[in-house]
Amino acid sequence: MKCKKIGLTLMMVASICFMLLGQSHFSEAKAGQSHQSVYLSDMKWKNTVVSEGKTPEKDAAANGQALTLTDNNGDAVEFAKGIGTYADSEIVYQKPNQKHKFLTTWVGVDKVAAEADASVKFEIYVDGKLGYESKWMTSSTPMEFAKVDIKKAKTIKLVTKGDGGYANWAETQLHKKDPVESNDHKIKQYQGMKLVFHDEFNGKKLDSKKWGFATTPENGTHHYANKFGKDENIWLEDGNLHLQAKPYEGDGNFSTTSAAVSSENKFDFKYGRVDVRAKIPTETGMWPAIWMMPANPDYGWPMAGEIDIMELISNQPNKIWSTLHSGVYQTDYYFNKGGTLTIDQGTYYDDYHVYSMDWEPESIRFYVDDQLVIEINEWQNWIEDPETGEIIEREFPAPFNKNFFLKLNLATGGWSQDVDDTTRYGDRTTMKVDYVRVYQKHGGEQGPHVKH
Repeated sequence: MKCKKIGLTLMMVASICFMLLGQSHFSEAKAGQSHQSVYLSDMKWKNTVVSEGKTPEKDAAANGQALTLTDNNGDAVEFAKGIGTYADSEIVYQKPNQKHKFLTTWVGVDKVAAEADASVKFEIYVDGKLGYESKWMTSSTPMEFAKVDIKKAKTIKLVTKGDGGYANWAETQLHKKDPVESNDHKIKQYQGMKLVFHDEFNGKKLDSKKWGFATTPENGTHHYANKFGKDENIWLEDGNLHLQAKPYEGDGNFSTTSAAVSSENKFDFKYGRVDVRAKIPTETGMWPAIWMMPANPDYGWPMAGEIDIMELISNQPNKIWSTLHSGVYQTDYYFNKGGTLTIDQGTYYDDYHVYSMDWEPESIRFYVDDQLVIEINEWQNWIEDPETGEIIEREFPAPFNKNFFLKLNLATGGWSQDVDDTTRYGDRTTMKVDYVRVYQKHGGEQGPHVKH
């Protein structure tokens, strides 16, 4: 991990979707009349606290105009449903149905109506307890998506703080079913391919026959403490592997502790398809990655190769990178080629995505939710002779013609920015992996350590 359009359509009838070829994908959140979800703007509020005499408005900004937020490109996006308020305001709702278990919303400063220097923060309280807190937002800040657990709630309070800002709660809904599904148990089949390795993470402990803890590279501001247990750095819950970055409390030059696992010495393979379904953090300082390294490197990094299926850096939370590395680092003989996939609204934290790689002898393709990120069918590889220092070019398709193993990790700092006072620790600094699956055609090779 050395280096390293998608407009949103919010459906009002069948589902809330981020549709790739569209956007990121929300899993079957039924809207309005489906009886699975209700819009908060269709409900009566219990009471309100208004600012500067500006009463909150339903399905309009606080000045009566359309609800308008900012997308990742700085463009204005209008919403048909929502609540427009003015900082500082509060709205309290009595929860009408105990069957509703989740609240979702888009929040942001009104792109059109807000003053140029407006600054607003959004908070959601569930029975008096803070359930969500945004960063300070301006009219040029991209909208943010929030999901809050309201299973046992009796009251819900929406709060805006700030100065000079028209603040919009767009597409705010209560759901009986989690709109961001955490599990997909159906194992996909590919014609002509066989599932040779997988982990659905449905147990209570990490499968030691498949995974070991990784401690390198620590080339950011994180330390791979790999403490196992809920609310530590790594645990299994609800069919997901959790890798969490936490504030560093020891001596040293680290900002966080975090976690990493790999299949090194347990499973490696040459050629095939990898599918990893994951929900990745994008909070300030985060650097999540799904990648592969050579099982038996004949030369040092990156001469023996590296395959990055997915990387994200927090200062670009709506963009993922897929990259190949080989050659002699920091010279003219270093090969570094990849592609990116960017979504217009929201971030990759908002939902689960399937990050994939199709690896063939002379081609490597990367996908997100089956949308092609990049196909690379030409690469170069140079090595430096350890005795003479001579640079030698190896014959294609080296080095990507040998077995590689898998790595899943959450780093901080490094290629990303470092964590800071705005970093919201907890779920927003947790990488959740639903499953890892590897498929091969006849002729693919597996390492001697493969476990079934």
